[in-house]
Order: sequence, then structure tokens, then C-alpha cells
Amino acid sequence: MRISAAMLLSLTLFFDAPPALAQGGTLAASTTVAYTGQPITFVVTLPSAIATVTGVLAFGDGATAAVSGPATLTHAYALPGIYSVTLTGFGGTQLAQTTVRIQGRTALVPTGAIYSVTPTLSPVLAGSNVALVVTYALAVPDAVFAPNAPRLEFLVDLLDSNGRLLRRSDPYALAPAPVAGTQIARIPYSVPVDAAGAYSVRVYLRAPSGGTIALAQPIPLVVVGGPDPAPQTKNVLHANGALEIGPQTGSSGGTFNAGMTTALLWPSASLALSGLYDPVSRRSDPVLTYRSGAVQNPQSPDAPSAGSNGTFALDSAGFWGTLGRTQSSLPAEMGGGDQIRGVDATAQDGPFTYHAAYGATQLASALTGESYAGIFEVGRSLGSGGMLRMTAFSSTDRVAGYVPGTPGSQPQASQTFAFEYTQKLIRDISVLAGGAVDASRAETGPPVTENDAADTLRMNYANGPTTGSIEYDNAGAGMALGGAPGALTDRSSFAAQMQAQLSSATTLAFGWNRNDARSALSRSTDAFATMSVSSVTLPAVTLTLRRDEQLATGVSMSDDQLALGITKSAEKWSFSFNGTLSALHDLIGTSSSMTRTGSLQYMRQAGSHTLSIGLNATDVGGAAGAAQTGGTVAYGFPFATAPKGRGFELELEGDDSNTRSPVTWELDRTLSAILSYHLNAHAAVGLREDIGRHDCAIPSLSNSASVLRLRIDMQI
Repeated sequence: MRISAAMLLSLTLFFDAPPALAQGGTLAASTTVAYTGQPITFVVTLPSAIATVTGVLAFGDGATAAVSGPATLTHAYALPGIYSVTLTGFGGTQLAQTTVRIQGRTALVPTGAIYSVTPTLSPVLAGSNVALVVTYALAVPDAVFAPNAPRLEFLVDLLDSNGRLLRRSDPYALAPAPVAGTQIARIPYSVPVDAAGAYSVRVYLRAPSGGTIALAQPIPLVVVGGPDPAPQTKNVLHANGALEIGPQTGSSGGTFNAGMTTALLWPSASLALSGLYDPVSRRSDPVLTYRSGAVQNPQSPDAPSAGSNGTFALDSAGFWGTLGRTQSSLPAEMGGGDQIRGVDATAQDGPFTYHAAYGATQLASALTGESYAGIFEVGRSLGSGGMLRMTAFSSTDRVAGYVPGTPGSQPQASQTFAFEYTQKLIRDISVLAGGAVDASRAETGPPVTENDAADTLRMNYANGPTTGSIEYDNAGAGMALGGAPGALTDRSSFAAQMQAQLSSATTLAFGWNRNDARSALSRSTDAFATMSVSSVTLPAVTLTLRRDEQLATGVSMSDDQLALGITKSAEKWSFSFNGTLSALHDLIGTSSSMTRTGSLQYMRQAGSHTLSIGLNATDVGGAAGAAQTGGTVAYGFPFATAPKGRGFELELEGDDSNTRSPVTWELDRTLSAILSYHLNAHAAVGLREDIGRHDCAIPSLSNSASVLRLRIDMQI
């Protein structure tokens, strides 16, 4: 790997070397790689023998400028391409020459990795505010990204215990910052008020124009105090969920955290109105869903059984329409799905499935602009579990208020056409083949267009507990413009993994993945091995070894990680411990560091009494290191109960979060109380009180908040 790094560095130095002198004239460019519309400075000198004679600088795109003696000129190119810049003297004699490469708004996505994600609190009461502490690092080629460092953003997925997607958050944008070495981000996250049980969260790091940079492993998040996530419904009107109204600690302004579902049920259809509250941007979204077919139990938006398994077709014939916010399905080449605030409808007729959607894929904020997309898909189921799928996807940036992701970038409109074909070849082997073409054009400025393509081929093997897969992906740089949040771009990648059961209690899994970013001359490789041991009497133990390497021009970094998980559960209690030890080695720079994380969670149910205890910690070494610890204790119990389920219930939670860095110290201490009165076995109305949040950073603050909380599970 060191030899490859030296080769990449020598290539860049050769490309950026100053031009040879001709008759004493010199010509130097401030950069030899730039974007369309980005100014480049040229420093020119003429030979002393003709210092009084005017020379001509030709920029290679038809533009020229007269120079006399030493001069500094600035020029911007409208179209991408490779331009030869020449300085000529009297009689057309060439004095000096250099070459510049101009790129359009290509999605040059840096190579990177997320080393750890730790919640500040877990277990936590439904509706509480926590933070996700993320440690990550980027391998960014200085020659390419130094003048155009991309702004980055995080996306957070809420998953059920089986790994199915429940909700993808709005982006959390990071302000431009230095990209060398280990970075630490603190993502604020609001736990859904209608959540209850064991969940996990997964964090994406991506470029705002599109293209996933890094994807973290899911981490557990235990939520207590929510409503029944799987009610049984037999009547025509049902309401289930919770909402909070009022200020909350850790957030400014008012809060309307809605997670309520109210449904009308008929023998052959259902109409449900739900409320969603984005955990990152803290926007409230109403969702109206109509579904034909047999009567189905309405669910809270964050119920574990409401997750998506990523399939395209419905389970049965009928129609499903959503007005509001939804997670719309897309092919794997385009990230597997995109968030739509608008209209989404799916209908199935025999072997054919039709899907259409239109709406906003991103709302405006201080660091992001608005984007809109339209989707139309047709799928046909084939024999032996196969399927053919055709997708048309059109996305547009809103010109007014557009926020560029990189200097000089422009709002884009793109059209993407994709197909996927899946089929079972023989009994244990299935194959997926897909491809996409994308055409993007700038909505303002010069009429710059970009055409690109992507393809994927995956082969899966499954025979009982033994599984394996081999996958190849190839995505051009321009695919990010039309791709959705989870889409890879500017990469050719190869991945292989296998899982085998060594005994009735032991499972071994291992895998290897390599990503090459051609435009950035960078490469990342990832290898892991996981052994899981489960027993009826002893705790289940999972041990994972992982090595990640990032190589680019002037960058050679490797990360070695050891992860340990211990879990044990019974009918009335559960216990889990998760810890990681990660060592980052920078073989060229000075950004080596050590990261340690730990999470301990315990829950016990004794009759109608519930107790949960959690400890979480993150420690990052190095010059920019930081430490974070958090602890939470929650206890709930009923009192003054009466027949038919009437009575009071009190839920108490105390938490303590302490964050230290070389420049700041923050201490948050919160006491939350929810007092509920149960009208019957299916309804509760309460008041939540958050008391005593203290921030010791400069400037310090202290506040408290009372939040009206309604929690209802009612049948009529």
C-alpha cells in the first residue's frame, strides 16, 4: 500500500510540475485542476530582452489577453475539458506553456470511514432528545479537493430490531471544516414519541450533491415509555401513538412532536392519518395513507413491524397511496430509496406493479437548498421469485435559494433511467443484474451537461445457515447528481462475504470490500471477521475484527478495530454490553488517534414496574480528542389503580451527559417525569416535566421545560 501511495503522489507531482521555460518566459497557474466557473490565476513574465514588447496569453478556449512585462491575470472556464495555455511573444514565438483540467460539477466524493457511533443516552424515554457522537476520518486528495473542499452531511436511519428501515432523517449539514485526521461530530437526535422497544440507528456520511462516503454499523438504541406498538384492532375507529406539545430541553422554540396514528377501517380498505417528527431537523410532517384490501391493524409510524424490507412489490394485489412524507423505493444503483414529501402511490395488477411519486426530496435550511423529484416505475414478477423492474427518476434543484455543496457548483436537473433483473439460477444461487444511465444539466450559467452510467452485478448463495455473496458495482462521477442519498458514486467496488455455522452455537462470518474512486485517485479497502457464540444458559458473545485502509494522493491511513458485544435476555429482563477499540494510523501525516466506545444497558420488568439503566461513553485521543460520558436511569410504576385499568402511572428518568474537549466542557443533567392517568386499558393523558438542564460550556445556560404529552391507544 505504501508503494501505491508513492506512485499516486509521483503522478500528481508530474502533472502539477511547472512548465519548461522557453527563451526565458515563465507561465504558472495557481491550480491545474479546477471546476467550471472557478477563477484560475496565471502569473506571467516575459524575457528581459523583449520586456518592452507585448506578449499574448492564449487560454485555450478562444480567449486571449495581452501582457507586458510581469503580469497576473485571472480567467474562468465555462466548459469542462483539458486546455493548453500558451504565452507567445513577438512574431508568434512560443515562450511558455501549461495545461489545466476543468471539471463540471462532478461528484468527486472523498474516501472516508466512520469509526464509531455512540448515543449519549440509552435506554431513553420516548420523546427525549439525545445526541449521536460520531468519529470519522477522510482521505482527501489535496491536489483535487484543497480549492473545492466539499461540505458534508449526515443522515440517520432508524431501524427495527431486524434491521428494517423505519425512518430516514433529514440531512444534518456540517459547516466547512478542516478534513485532516479524525473528526468528531455530535448529531442531535429526537427519539420518536411513539417508539417503544429495541431499535438501532445507522449513520450515513455523504456529499450534499450525492454519493455515500461512509456508512456506519448499526448501533442499539433502547426506548422505554412509548405506546403499545402492535395493537389489536377489531372496530372501525382506532387511535394509537403519542404526541408532545411545548418546549423541550436541548431545543429552542416550541415543539410539536407528533407520532399519533388515527385510522378509519372498512371491510376492504383503511384510511390512516399519522404524524411524523424528524429526529434531526425537528420538522413535523402529517401523513395520510389509504390502502385497499383486507382490513389491517393500523400501526404507529415507528412500530417495529412497520419497517420496510426494501422490496418493490406489494404482498397482495391492491392500491396503496400516501400523501405526506414517505420513504420511496428505488433501485440499488440509486441508493435503494429516497425520502419524498409529496404524493406516493403503488398499485398491483396481477404480475405487474406500478409505482409513482412526486415531491420534495430535501427542504431548505441554512446549509441546504430545496430539491424535488418525480418517480415512475413498472415491475413484473417472474417465475422462481424473479422480477424485472424499470425506473424513471427525475430530480431538480430549486434555483432560488440554492446552497452550493462546493465552490462554483450550480443547481442541477437530472434524469435517470434504471433497470433491475433478479432471478434464481439454481436451487441455492440467485443473481441480480442492474444498470442506470443519467443525464444532468446545469440550470444556471453555461449550458454544461454531464452523461454517466452505473451498473451492478450480485450473486447470492444460501443453503441453510451458510450464506455468501459476491458483488461488483461501477458508478460514474455524474451519477451522484441523479442518485438518492444512499447511492454510491465515482466508484468501482468489489465486495465478497460469507457466513457459515461451525456448530449449533457458533457462527463465523468474514468479508472483504474494495472501493476505487477514479477521479480522485483514491482507494479504500475494508476486511472483517466476526465470530458469534450463543448459548441457552450463557450470554451470547460477538467478537469482530475489522481493518479499514484509505489510500490517496499524499494520504495513507489505516484503522484497526476490535468490537465486542455481550447480550443476555430472559422473559422479564435483558442485558447488553457493546464496546469498540479503534486505532487510526496515519502513515504520512500526524493524525493518528485511538477511539474507545462502550455502552451498557439493563432493563427489568416486574409486574407493572419497569426499570432501565444505561451507561454510554466515547473517548477519542489525539490532538483534537474529546471524551463523552452519559448515564440514564428510568423507572415507571402505577398507583391508585381501579378496576377496568383506571389509575395513574408515573415514569421518572434522570440522565447525565458530560462532554469534554480541549476547548470546551458541557454538562447536561435532566430529570424527566411523565404522570399519566389511564382512562381505561387503552388510553393515557399525561404531563411531561423536564427539569434542570445545565450547560457548563461558555456561555453557560440552565433551563427547564414542561411538555404536554398525550399517549393514546383507543378503540371505538
